[in-house]
Amino acid sequence: MGNCSGAMAGVNVVPCAAPTTREPTARLFIHAATLSAAQADVQLVDGAWDRFRSGDSAGYLTMIAAATNTAYADGADVVALAQASMADAAELVTLGPPPLTSPQSGLAAAVEAVTLAATAAEHQP
Repeated sequence: MGNCSGAMAGVNVVPCAAPTTREPTARLFIHAATLSAAQADVQLVDGAWDRFRSGDSAGYLTMIAAATNTAYADGADVVALAQASMADAAELVTLGPPPLTSPQSGLAAAVEAVTLAATAAEHQP
């Protein structure tokens, strides 16, 4: 997913729920952004991880969607929901384009890899 973010121009916001994943997520997205004209901003969603850990899925997803809407309202061009647990929050977002989700990006990357492999195989003698 970091490669998808880096391929885009503009402001890319990445909400992060688990405090322990903020730094590695930031490294990934900031590195990918340096490969293009993109700017990456990883934002901790305070309290979201506690909701997730307590089993309050609806509250967790609502908080992630609210953070996504805020990011778009503040000028984000793209929001990437990098944690798989966030994917269902995409359906609750009311502003901006649909956010990227890790399952969606993973599937797209897999399809691209298979397509490239098939194309390469067709050109083998």
